[in-house]
Amino acid sequence: MIEAIKRITSRSEKVKLRDIEEKSLDVEKPIWNSQKSYITFLALASSAPEVFMCFFNTFSDVNKTPSRFGPIVLIGSASFNLLVVTGVAITASLEAKRVANSFALWTMAAFATAAYFWLYLVLQVITPGQIDFTEALVTLLGYPALITVIWLNDRFNESTTDDQ
Repeated sequence: MIEAIKRITSRSEKVKLRDIEEKSLDVEKPIWNSQKSYITFLALASSAPEVFMCFFNTFSDVNKTPSRFGPIVLIGSASFNLLVVTGVAITASLEAKRVANSFALWTMAAFATAAYFWLYLVLQVITPGQIDFTEALVTLLGYPALITVIWLNDRFNESTTDDQ
């Protein structure tokens, strides 16, 4: 899976830049940002089976109340990925590592926490026992919001790096 992501994200384009002496240079610039790509592709690939199972379970018979199995599997899978996979990855590291982009790490942590809190609010406080269209839409828009925040941070960092 990682190799496929690397292959997809390795595409680049030539851009013209000027060096200190104002000479024109052709430089390869990645088309994809690796952080956004990894976040998107790994989330999609690791969650696709659960998402399709939940989708099928919900829409197989719209007139019936869907079972709780689908959403519980999604929550369980997300919790497993967040806690167990992260724990194993940290344990498997033989040396201390430095986080290259702490903003992305803290942003993902904040969004994950907000997602669990939002899920609690939807299922227990706002409309207990049911999910309406607006709640589903707000939930769905959380992921593009995460990617947008990370993208904006990258653009800001690129512009401040270019100015120096």
